[in-house]
Amino acid sequence: GGAALIIGEPGTGAEVAARNVHYASPRRGRPFVAVSCGAVPSALIEGELFGHEGAGPAGASPDRPGRIAAAEGGTLFLDEIDALTPAAQARLLRLIEERVYERVGGDRPRPADVRVIAATHRDLEGEVQAGRFRADLYERLRASSIRLPTLRERAEDIPLLVAELNGRLRQERGVSVRFAPAAMEALQRYAWPGNVRELAQLMEQLARAKGEEPVEVDDLPAELRAAGVPTEYRTAEGVAMPLPALPAGGINLKDYLGNVEYNLIMQALTRTGGVVAHAAQLLGLRRTTLVEKLHKYGVRREARSAPAESRRKQASSAG
Repeated sequence: GGAALIIGEPGTGAEVAARNVHYASPRRGRPFVAVSCGAVPSALIEGELFGHEGAGPAGASPDRPGRIAAAEGGTLFLDEIDALTPAAQARLLRLIEERVYERVGGDRPRPADVRVIAATHRDLEGEVQAGRFRADLYERLRASSIRLPTLRERAEDIPLLVAELNGRLRQERGVSVRFAPAAMEALQRYAWPGNVRELAQLMEQLARAKGEEPVEVDDLPAELRAAGVPTEYRTAEGVAMPLPALPAGGINLKDYLGNVEYNLIMQALTRTGGVVAHAAQLLGLRRTTLVEKLHKYGVRREARSAPAESRRKQASSAG
């Protein structure tokens, strides 16, 4: 028995997660039956799940067992659970709580040993408040819930996922995709609105287009190429520093980088009380390199407190 709820955006792999739960449980030798509730017309959903007796709904054959009977002893996976009609929700709650159900048009309670795993990408709490989803069924499902992270939340897992998807591509089609380091970085920066499904589709397209050749940034779709331009710099401790956007009119790069370097050097010296060796450590430089830079910017050790303006003039005359 038992029930669980998987919550995740479209493409995060709810069915894969449900199958993993099934195969990791004592039910693994029994059937795993998946139904997408949103794909079945609402007039037919009760008969589809619970079966029916007698004439059944229009266009349906008489006496049909239904998916719950097919999943006996195993797992029934109901995707898009929010699409269930109120009547189907009531029947499902009874199945979970009492382990019995009746076929549509029948009145004989039938025992059922199934675990129900439901999935949704809708806000079920909002559906309950709007009166579209039964609060008692939601509470029953929510008691055991799994939230699937989006792909943008697990960017560090992308190389592992690529390896896993490559394994599947090799098995099914005898091909795989190799990403150049810059292209892999672009994959890790992209927001992936379609999640793992979008990544899998992209890899299939690239496998056809590139074969075994490494995929470069230029081979990626435009939205991924745009994501490949970093907007922040991350320190070893994971602190994010925003990177500047290039103004429409352009900039003098040498001048700008000189200003950034000077600014960070002065911050490091201020923070370390003017101790050059410690400031060099903060900047990831050798002490001798920092001394050369200080000389270049005309920063004399004793003149550290001179106003920035005069130092900048010295720096520009030093060239």
